[in-house]
Amino acid sequence: MNGFPHGQSVPDANDPGLLADRAAAPVRKRRHPRPAAAIQIDVVRARRAVLAAAARLLVLSCLISAPILLLWLDVQWLGNAVGEFSVTEFTQLTLVAVTMLLFFHLAWRSREDRRFAVLAAGFFACMLIREIDAVLDLLLDGLWQGLVTLVSVTSLTYSLFDWRATLRGMARLAVSRAGVMMIVGLAILLAYSRLLGMGWLWQGLLEAGYLRLFKNAIEESTELLGYIIILTASLSHVTGRLRYLGRRGRVQRQDAGLSA
Repeated sequence: MNGFPHGQSVPDANDPGLLADRAAAPVRKRRHPRPAAAIQIDVVRARRAVLAAAARLLVLSCLISAPILLLWLDVQWLGNAVGEFSVTEFTQLTLVAVTMLLFFHLAWRSREDRRFAVLAAGFFACMLIREIDAVLDLLLDGLWQGLVTLVSVTSLTYSLFDWRATLRGMARLAVSRAGVMMIVGLAILLAYSRLLGMGWLWQGLLEAGYLRLFKNAIEESTELLGYIIILTASLSHVTGRLRYLGRRGRVQRQDAGLSA
């Protein structure tokens, strides 16, 4: 008995068809135990990743706590109503001004990002002008509206001259981590803080105990949180782009030197 059905011969080991089938069959790789050194490297990388995440959590906690600290300084220490002239408002102006300057710097350093960077810088410049509208109205009634119109038309016109480059620059930000953070910051600033700062909401909740100070404190501190997130996203995007362009420039110079 050869173990095959009756009438079927034992396959020849040298049969070309059998050899072809064996060659076509997938080769099973033996699994060797991982060396201890490789396991140690993975542990080191995991430890670094966890420590980096913990550091980011600490930094983010400090950033989110900053509006509460500044609000305490305004209300408890300086005794103001968190209006146009307060530590919270001054910090907002500083953050949006730095954000605007970051995008101007990107426009100056990167030709690829220039169109979009000018558009973004113009957008934040308009926000800065809107934040100081009370001061500008003291100089000339309606001055801030004219400045916003001038800045917005100028930046839009410049970016639309090469709208494809503007779109590519916008997409680079949109698909990055910084872009997600930017969207969150803008949503907090333009939507959440406005809705949370509506007077009728707090009048309905507090009734006779309603104070405008409470409404201002909630709205301004939430706006400050949005500005902090926006600045963090802008700093991450601009520095990341400049580092990438610097590395690419060094590689191109090295390739040019080798070809020469």
